[in-house]
Amino acid sequence: MTAAVPVTLVGGLLRLLRERGVTLQAVAGALAIYLSVGLVFAWIIGFIAQVDSTTYFSQHTSGTEGDRV
Repeated sequence: MTAAVPVTLVGGLLRLLRERGVTLQAVAGALAIYLSVGLVFAWIIGFIAQVDSTTYFSQHTSGTEGDRV
C-alpha cells in the first residue's frame, strides 16, 4: 500500500501539470513524491536489516529503528 502512494501521486501530478502547468500545488506534490519514495526506501532497508542474519551496519550492531531511518 505504501509503495502505491507515490505511483498514485505521480498520476495526479502529471494530470495537474498538463492542465495548469507548474504551480505551487504541483511543487508540493513533487515534494510529497520525493518524501514518499524516501520512506519506502527506508522501510526496505529496515526490513532487510531485520530479516538478514548478517549485521547491516559496519559497527557490527543491528542498530535501532532510528539509525536505519
